[in-house]
Amino acid sequence: MRFSLSTALWLVVTALFSLPIHAQIETPAEFLGYELGDRFTRHHKVVDYARSLADGSDRAVWMPYGTTSEFRDLGLLIVTSAANHARLESLRLANLARAEGQGLPADDPGVQSVTRIYNHFKAHGYNTVVMGASFRNTGQVEAPAGCDRLTISPDLLQQLEANENDLPQRLSDSGDRSPPPAALSQSDFLFANNQDSMVSEKLSDGIRRFVADQEKLEALLGG
Repeated sequence: MRFSLSTALWLVVTALFSLPIHAQIETPAEFLGYELGDRFTRHHKVVDYARSLADGSDRAVWMPYGTTSEFRDLGLLIVTSAANHARLESLRLANLARAEGQGLPADDPGVQSVTRIYNHFKAHGYNTVVMGASFRNTGQVEAPAGCDRLTISPDLLQQLEANENDLPQRLSDSGDRSPPPAALSQSDFLFANNQDSMVSEKLSDGIRRFVADQEKLEALLGG
């Protein structure tokens, strides 16, 4: 326990000292009055130190989330830049997506599909509007920034409005044009569709979900 506590506090302090801060941050030894590992550090002292870090720097935030069975405070100490603090929800959702095997927004099959379609149509001069849809988090909305059109749900719009960070444009039409690719045979076309999960899996799943939602809507209107 002493090793894990010492390591955790050392990592936190190292992170804080590596970032610009507006107040003097005490080391664990300065705050506790002894070197980590010299004696046992009680739970409330660890919590007190975490809170002191949050009070002493705008790069640290203490977020309580409950208590133990003995009513000891539990919380998270988040140490990061001000820009990341402003988009914690996006980072949380992106982390959940990775935990579910969906990867980061840039690795998302839907984001990659929109990017490929946009670049293909623009490069070959097709006169069409590319529109991305069915976004699950703000990271997926931001990844294809610059796409012709995006359909965004109200809750994601609210999250985006609350984020004051700069949003770089990631998709743009350079104006360069190239000849259209060679025509595909039917067998090549079907094989390419089978190899693309967005066509073979995601599209079918999306259609089924749209049908289910339409049936629910019709039931509500008819009831």
